[in-house]
Amino acid sequence: MTRVLVYSHDPHGLGHTRRMLDVAEHLVGQMPGVAILLLTDAPALDTAPVPQQVDFMRLPSVLRLRGGESGRPTPGHEEDASLRMRSNLILMAALDFAPDLVIVDHEPLGFADELAATFDMLARRPEPPKMALLLRDLPHTPEQAMAQWEAMGWHASVARHFNRILVMGEREVFDLAEEYAFPLASKRLLEYCGPIERSPEPGARLAARARFGLSQHERVVLVAAGLGDHGTGVVTAYLQGLQLGTHRWQTLLALGPELEPDQRESLIQLAARAPHVICLDMGNDGASGLHAADAVLATGGSGTACELLTLGKPAVIVPWTERLAEQWIRAERVQRSGLLRALHPRLLTAGTLMESLAAALADARASRRTPALPPTGLARLQHAISGLLAQRARSAATPYGSVRRRPPVATESDTSPLGAALASLGRSLGLQPFIRSRAAGRRAGGVA
Repeated sequence: MTRVLVYSHDPHGLGHTRRMLDVAEHLVGQMPGVAILLLTDAPALDTAPVPQQVDFMRLPSVLRLRGGESGRPTPGHEEDASLRMRSNLILMAALDFAPDLVIVDHEPLGFADELAATFDMLARRPEPPKMALLLRDLPHTPEQAMAQWEAMGWHASVARHFNRILVMGEREVFDLAEEYAFPLASKRLLEYCGPIERSPEPGARLAARARFGLSQHERVVLVAAGLGDHGTGVVTAYLQGLQLGTHRWQTLLALGPELEPDQRESLIQLAARAPHVICLDMGNDGASGLHAADAVLATGGSGTACELLTLGKPAVIVPWTERLAEQWIRAERVQRSGLLRALHPRLLTAGTLMESLAAALADARASRRTPALPPTGLARLQHAISGLLAQRARSAATPYGSVRRRPPVATESDTSPLGAALASLGRSLGLQPFIRSRAAGRRAGGVA
């Protein structure tokens, strides 16, 4: 049995976790004998389909434990009890699961470095697991990314802990290493796998349209505009555009699970006044809505963009530039490549939105499908992961790989993340064996 531990910090929505579930589903489907444990704090996990061969452990929500505050603790302040609890849960899960491979999504050491103690523990095992960091094609603007990686010391963490950096994007669209000015040590670990694809089952379009009571000849637009005020504004502009009466088609409006109740109710009421609108639940019906649609209106999130690119689905992207400036960079790059249409939010009106969508629908009706990126991201990712596991198997087969190491023992002078975590856990439980001083070890004639 090959054990794969997957970590994803996703406090607001489901994008990160959904991407990791796609990876997990592909691995268990293509690699017999793989067991996967997903650690995530995604609040909307219940709305996502979890493959039967994949188990998960939901971490306590940072937002709920800290009264809505999701920021990192201030350096020098007393340790946050909620973060300590999360770190200890991750440590114990990894200790018992004993993974052969660890895949970390986005942040090398997790939220507020909560993976540091776990990484130290795993590194001290007789046969440490292989480690892979999974990055989106464009996590941040170059300026933001370079500042963050420098401030957090992530390049040093990557060099210390990881065997590979797997990028879910194409170098030709965004050369992450060059534009983020990665040092040579990090560049050597990079491997571009391509975007995670969506591969519809044969007949998916027919089945999806039948599900929503739509004929095969109607023009259909899926509106899936994400979270927050920006997403709500895009949907509002679209519904107002429908009421202008200049363009007519069927609309599938996918409402996400993280919408505030008053926002959801407001959009439903506005949709009721617009012609030919069917409201869907994004978690349960989002995939079917995508298969049924001729064109899509969406914000510029990485997950949605990857789906559209690999499906070849005509789309209009309205990126959230106010808070996520990298969305405009991504939208502009793919528009320049002729893959999707981008509409800057400064130009967003009911009229411009309708015109852009009419053009996208014209492309679809004329059978000029948007050129799709090759749907090979998951296969290339699997190949990279298989290579890491093969390396570990060869290492374990060598005489050096079978040498048994002493289990980690936390001491009063042990300042490593693992030592601090074990000492903290020991004090909380009143178990003094977790803490052993070097002096006591010498008195007993042992080595501490």
